[in-house]
Parts: sequence; C-alpha cells; structure tokens
Amino acid sequence: MQLLAGAAWANQGILLLGNDAQHLGIAGSGVASPRSAYWTYLNPAGLAALDRRLDLNLEVLIPNVEFRPRGVLGNQRDGPLGWDGVFALPTGGAVFPLRKGTLGLGIYVPAADAADYDQSRNILSRLLQGNRDRRLDYQHIRGVPGYAYPFDNGWNIGVALHTSFSRIRTDHLSSSFRPPEADFAWDSSLGAGFGLGVYKRWDRLALGASYTSPHWTQHFDDYRDLFDYPIVYPPLVQAGLAYQLHPRLELTLDYQYIGWERVDLFGKEPGQGGFGWQDQHALKAGLTWKAARRTTLMAGVSHARSPIDDDSVFVSALIPGTTDTHAAAGLSFAATPKSTLHLVYVREFKNTLRESGGGGVFSRHSRGSRLSMRMDTLVLGYSFTF
Repeated sequence: MQLLAGAAWANQGILLLGNDAQHLGIAGSGVASPRSAYWTYLNPAGLAALDRRLDLNLEVLIPNVEFRPRGVLGNQRDGPLGWDGVFALPTGGAVFPLRKGTLGLGIYVPAADAADYDQSRNILSRLLQGNRDRRLDYQHIRGVPGYAYPFDNGWNIGVALHTSFSRIRTDHLSSSFRPPEADFAWDSSLGAGFGLGVYKRWDRLALGASYTSPHWTQHFDDYRDLFDYPIVYPPLVQAGLAYQLHPRLELTLDYQYIGWERVDLFGKEPGQGGFGWQDQHALKAGLTWKAARRTTLMAGVSHARSPIDDDSVFVSALIPGTTDTHAAAGLSFAATPKSTLHLVYVREFKNTLRESGGGGVFSRHSRGSRLSMRMDTLVLGYSFTF
C-alpha cells in the first residue's frame, strides 16, 4: 500500500470525487447538506450549520487499468498493458463556531494520479529509450481554512483560501518524442486559489451553491521539456438542494461543472501542448436514511462523461480517467453521543475509450488504441463533536 499517492481518475479527470466518508456516501452530492469539516472545501457557507467537531478519514483506492496500444506508435509487442495497486489517502479537518460565524480548517487531497505499466506504451521507448514512457506519480495536497458568516434572514455566505503543495515524477514521452530530462525524479510546486459559497435551510428544503476558483500553481521547472504549462486546476461550480422526504429520509440533488477547457494544460489540444480534455457536467444524487437511533444509511449515484476526448486517448494513457459512472453506499454508527464511525464503499464502473486518430501526431499514429479503467474505493471515517 502506498501512502499519499493516489489514483484520482474517478469520473472527474485527475480530481477525486472527495475525501470525506459522509460526502462520498451520497456520491459527491450534498452541497446543500453540510455534515462535516469537509464542507470547508466543498461549500464553506455550510460551516454555519455545524457544531464544534473533528473529522478524520482514510480513503483506500484500488484501481484496475488496461491499455491496448495500437497504430505505428503504439507498443503492440507486449500485448495489453495493465496495472493495479492499493493507495491510501489520510485527510481531516475541524470546525470551530465563533461568536459570529464559523471557522473551518482542513487538509485534503483533491487530486492525485499514478500509473505504472510493466512496459512502455510506445514502441520507440520500448526498443530505444530504456523502456520509459510508462510511469507517473503525482500528488496534490491542500490546506484549506474557511469562514462562514450568517445573516439574520437565514442565508449564509462562506469563503475559503486554498493553498497547495504538489509534486510529480514521470518518464512520460514529450512532444519531441523523448523522455523528460528529469527522468522520473521528483519535482515540486506551490499553489493557491479560493472558494466561495452560499447556503440556506428552511423547514424541509435547503439550497446551496459553491464556486471554486482555478487553482494556480508554479511550473514544475524540472519538467519544462514535458509540460508547456503549469498544472493549473479548472474552475468548479456546484449547486444543489437537500429535501426532507420524511423526518428520517433526506434527498440530495446536485449539478457540478468542471471547466477543463478553461485551463491551458488540460484544455489545449495535444498539438498545442495540452491534453485536449473537455468540460464536464456532472449530475449527482444521494439518499440518507436514519434507520435507527444510532445508525444512518447512505447511498448515491453520480454520472459525468469522461473529460478525455476520443482523439486524446493515447496522450492520456498515464492519467486514465475513463470512468463516467459510480455508485456509493455506506453507513454511520454513533458509537457514543460524541463519537461516530463511518464506512463507505464506492464503485466506479469500467468504461473503455478508443483513440480516433483524428487529433495531433500522437493521435494519428496510435489510432485504435483502447484505454479502460474501473476502481473500488473504501473510506473509513471518524467524527468527534465537542
């Protein structure tokens, strides 16, 4: 098991669906249903609805990836290339009500990526470049302080500062058909952005919305021969409602927009130094049922078309975010009046993408390549109110 290394393919590119058991238990919905310190990241306005608390989570990801290179460039010598693994992400945060407003603090891993094929994905690197172009490790960790301010009319607004530390190592083939000079050595960068949110609850209905700015990062200096642009994260918008169908049953419905096309590295075409990814529009739904005095059950489903276009499959093989649908189920158990344990399982269903050959030079010479992935995620959580 690797700690703080991740497989963030999910159905959101390199963005994880979340780090918190109570959030993932309803499939990433709940922008209008604050439950833990994780809402500092998701919707800081929701902090106003929370008491003083500590939330800790351990997310275990188990991916399974298969890549079938084709075309003149693809490495067809070694048959289907595959890999799997087990990755662990510990995260956590705390909430502190103040005399006016509420403060939230957290450390989260909104993005990560990993690839480790046994053989190179292209025949050039397989035969002449020491079997490179097969590995990538990328980690992105954020520290997020946030604050929610309540108005007398019941509306709450929130703001959060996003600071980050990222590091990467890879032997990914560059546009000049050479491995990077850094040759799988670690390089790091810092970054920053912000989040804004609104939230209000009535008797049975609650509304919430959040905006997460682009997250600007420094360029990885040692990999300038590979990346034309820094890894800037796209803007996100999420809006939704929470409705009490019954005193013990809540429905959450969310819409999320991820603007991959608005940032250079992911949005520009491979011939222009990018990955050619498309914007994503996700729909998320969740149900939470208080089944007994100490037991709460959760379930949810999310769908968003993969951002990888059919003419950028080969170039995205080391960041294989192909899945488009996932389902979640979990439970929370109140062990004591102040301590609650959470257990959630998420299944991302296998989805296969095929290279069209209609893109840049990588696409034209790898026509017919197929990339598929599925992933299982287990999340253990602990909440303490005080």
